[in-house]
Parts: sequence; C-alpha cells; structure tokens
Amino acid sequence: MESLTNITILRARPGLEDVLGHELERLVEPCRAAPGCLEYHLHRSQDEAGVWCIYETWRSRQDLKENLRHARMQGYLGLLHHLAEPKFELLTFSELNAPATTSNVTRPVRWRSLPHSPRALRSA
Repeated sequence: MESLTNITILRARPGLEDVLGHELERLVEPCRAAPGCLEYHLHRSQDEAGVWCIYETWRSRQDLKENLRHARMQGYLGLLHHLAEPKFELLTFSELNAPATTSNVTRPVRWRSLPHSPRALRSA
C-alpha cells in the first residue's frame, strides 16, 4: 500500500482569520488519532494573514477517505464553507524515495578531508 500526503492551503474569509485557525486546531488531535493517519500538522502563514496550511500523510487513500466520511469531518467541511474562501488549494503527493532503513555512510565525513573546505583551500 502506498502512503499519500496532502497539502491543503486555505484562506480565511475577511475578519474570520482567528476563528478559522481555532476550528482547524480543533481537528489536529482527532485526525492524528484516526486510523491510518501517519502525520497531521497545521501551519499558519507568516507572510499572509489568514492563510493556513494542513500537511497530512495517510497510510492509504482508503484511510483518508474513511476519515473524511467520519461525522466529525462532515461538520468540519460544512464549517469550512462559512469560514474559508471557496477557492482553496489541495495537492496530493506520493513519496518517491523513502528513507533507507540503514545508512549508506560507512564512516563519518570530516570537513578537512573535503577539497572545498576552508582548511583544504588554505593548504592548496
């Protein structure tokens, strides 16, 4: 089964920035506890007021679908309609190169042994 990651960008309707943020925060723990949720993070933009990002990774598309069908999510989706701008971004990703289970580094690398290190350049 292939995991998937969603990144959702939401913009609050004018004057509802903090209300949207509060409602999104209420979903974090229940979503993290949902079967199949591997990661669930909420971020607030530092550059644009009222912009929120949800970063979530699910074990499978089926796990995500079941979470969205849950009663708590139905109420949330209805609430979003009133708090967030109708147009939002949803991007879905699959991981191409999962981390290896063992390191391919056989010995520590020292900066002085690299040709571009300051010490190597001074002695050249």
